Parts: sequence; C-alpha cells; structure tokens
Amino acid sequence: MLKSIISNKFIPYKIHFRELKKEGIRSLISKKKLTKKYRRFLFLHLRKTGGTSFNHGLSNFFNYSEKNIHDFLDINHGNYFIKDFKIFAGGNIEIINKQQYHIATTHLPHHELLIDTDTFTFTVLRDPIQRFISYYNMLKNMILNDDNHYCLIEERDYYDKCIVNCALKMPIMHRSAQLYCFSKSLNVDEALNKLSKLTLFDTLDNYREVIGVINKTFDWKVPALHIRKGNPISIPQAKIISLENILKNEIDFYKGSLSLKNRSSNLLNS
Repeated sequence: MLKSIISNKFIPYKIHFRELKKEGIRSLISKKKLTKKYRRFLFLHLRKTGGTSFNHGLSNFFNYSEKNIHDFLDINHGNYFIKDFKIFAGGNIEIINKQQYHIATTHLPHHELLIDTDTFTFTVLRDPIQRFISYYNMLKNMILNDDNHYCLIEERDYYDKCIVNCALKMPIMHRSAQLYCFSKSLNVDEALNKLSKLTLFDTLDNYREVIGVINKTFDWKVPALHIRKGNPISIPQAKIISLENILKNEIDFYKGSLSLKNRSSNLLNS
C-alpha cells in the first residue's frame, strides 16, 4: 500500500511524503542545542549594515560549500541546508517560525517572526543617512553595471538620479528598514522596546566588538571580514537635510538605541 501511495503514479503523494520526511528530519535535528543556554542563533540582517560581511564570516568559519550557499539562498531549495548536524536557514519564514533551525540569517522583519527565549538574537544598526546613501549607491552601481541581482526585479523602479526622489519613491519597508524591522507601524517607542529585548545589537562602527561577543558566547572563530567596500559619493548638504526630514523617525530610533544596555561593550564586560 505504501509503495503504491508514493509510486510515480501518485506524484503529489510522493512529493508530500518527501516533504513530511524532510520536516521530520529538521524537527529531530533542531532539538540539538548550540550551547547549554542557547538552542538557536538568529541574525536579523538589515541591508547595508555589514550583514553580507557577517554572512561571509559565517561561511568562512563553518566552511559552506557552493551548493550549501545555493540551497540557502534559493527558495526552491527551501532556503536551508543541513551540515554537521546543524540546520542553517535563510528567508524561509515557516522553518524559522517552527524553530526548525540552529543558525538563521534573514532579511525578514522582527515583527513577522516567532522567537523562543532560548534563541540568541542580534542585529547591527547604522546611521540612517549613511545607510540610505549606501543603499542608493548600491542600486545605482547595480543598474549601471547591468547587474542581475535578484533585488533589482523589484527595486530597479525605485532608483532616481536624484537621491531625494529615490527616497520618496521607495516603500517605507526599504527606505526605513531598520525602524520597520521592529515596528510595522513605524512607532519609535515600540521599535526600541523590541530592540532592547534582543540578546545583542550594536552599530556598524562597533562591528568587531559584535563579532567578539558572538565568538565568546558560542566559542566560535568567525572572522570580522569587510565585504562590498563601495566607493563613497558626495551628497550636497541641501539634499542631506531633505533626507533627514524624510528619515526623521528612523533617525530618532537610531539615536534612542545608543543608550540601550544590550550593546556589545556592555556584554563583553559582563
């Protein structure tokens, strides 16, 4: 009977059975803890805040293969892979919210995720003006170089030769990604409250200290790499002022974050 159900004559059942088997394997392996205190490790990757450098550092330390990275990035492969009895997850919200992973690095916003208390959570913030200029510069260079990066499928339309117009055209979830990650309604107090509950956060200026806390906590040796060094661009002061007005709420969020106690300097000295 089982053979007939999963035979080639019943492709939907075969696929369903295979997916159930994969989920069972994930569920079983995910019960293994990374440390006595933390079962999982979740990195909220806010774009243009050093996240690509961190991901390359993880790849360097855990020695991913090209196939691992492909499976991790490609939704058709489930955005995850298993290596050395650890589940590495990307942007698959189902796997993350079922807690079926050990190490996840994702662009998904905090307000969409279910996070258990035994998960080490962290993110890196950046001055909103600097972050937006870097994001704008990235879009500009990708378009000029005819890059095939997947983000351009949607984000090409946001680009404008005028950086202020680009900011106005861009959806808030991209324009103010740091604030949006922690508050869908862009409420600064709500976002600061959620940020304060992460295990660790810091600014890009303290990136090496962030890596230090992570390596100390997990006994890892993730290198503090610096990937994607963009060429700086000069923005007229009048346009900087316009950006400050557009990004006011996110600037308030960033400034408020600097006094929180879960920054790397406090955790390194604890």
